[in-house]
Amino acid sequence: MHDLKYKIYFYTEGEFLEMLEEIVNATSKDKSLKGKKLEKYLDTLVDHFIKITEHPKKGDLIFYPNSPEDGKPENILKIVKEWRRFARIVFVQRFRMNSKQNLSPENHHVLVK
Repeated sequence: MHDLKYKIYFYTEGEFLEMLEEIVNATSKDKSLKGKKLEKYLDTLVDHFIKITEHPKKGDLIFYPNSPEDGKPENILKIVKEWRRFARIVFVQRFRMNSKQNLSPENHHVLVK
């Protein structure tokens, strides 16, 4: 069973890939998990994946990939990394743009309150 980490950046690539492999292959390293217990464990992993990746496709990234190749754990990892890199760039650009707007003279009254 995985030690679920609070944020994606606390995972090594190997740990994240291991989690994806369990989800994609519907297995667990803990062989005692079977039936409903395994199903619950995998549901927990999927929910955790959705939460920490914040990818807009959520679980569909795993269960409904754009191609069979995209459904492989190593490619899911690659897609998540690329998307998070892109999302971070967009966030920084928006933050900078909003910061410039908020510091303009016409918005000065907002800062003074």
